[in-house]
Amino acid sequence: MIQGIILGREGSISRKPGDVSGLEDAANGALAHRRKRAPAQLSEREIEIMQCLRKGKSNQEIGRSLAISAYTVKNHLQRIFRKLAVFNRTHAVSKFFMADQAPEA
Repeated sequence: MIQGIILGREGSISRKPGDVSGLEDAANGALAHRRKRAPAQLSEREIEIMQCLRKGKSNQEIGRSLAISAYTVKNHLQRIFRKLAVFNRTHAVSKFFMADQAPEA
């Protein structure tokens, strides 16, 4: 759907107002493509944060050990959650370390 909107905005697709035919199929195709992609790669810093999470550290403890603020840790965690498509720390740790995509600490 987003691709259809972008193409429509760029003028690549001409549609009459209210004509949404084909947009649902385009959206479903885009979602299927997104699900088939390889898992998102985490940066080195994000992997360090995940290793601290696995040890049960709080944002403040992670920040102290990596010499960054707790707010920066929170920002990294939000990015990690988006990349892994999870909503909390426990699920992030489980998904990351159980999926064999993490380097051993």
